[in-house]
Amino acid sequence: MKTPTPFPAAYQETAVVSLLSMTIPANIFATSLAAMDFDQIFNLIEGILWIGIAAGLIHQSRSKKRFRGLLIGSAIAFFLFGISDFIEIQTRAWYRPWTLLALKVGCVVFLIFQFFRYLKIKPRPHDASFGDHSSTKE
Repeated sequence: MKTPTPFPAAYQETAVVSLLSMTIPANIFATSLAAMDFDQIFNLIEGILWIGIAAGLIHQSRSKKRFRGLLIGSAIAFFLFGISDFIEIQTRAWYRPWTLLALKVGCVVFLIFQFFRYLKIKPRPHDASFGDHSSTKE
């Protein structure tokens, strides 16, 4: 008998794709790349990159139970940071409106917080045996 998972992977992927399709402004797709300036194209690529990282973290969260909370939290932050780059395509400034700046700063601060949480729970080599060769026979 197969036990159901609390949040199946198919639902995770569907949720990410649905959220992505609802949050990207529709006029980004209506604008051709030829009509975009370099900074807008760069923000488009950057937004796709951050959302790709978020998808990879969600995928990893299925197999890494110890780090699942960190991975999902970080995925949400990367996803929101990617969305902020799509918004930046329209505003042409990372600091305007102030809510966009607040979103970007919030994501970066949260990711730094997640990094320090990771450092606390990551596996460490045993200090007693690390570099200690006194028990080996010569």
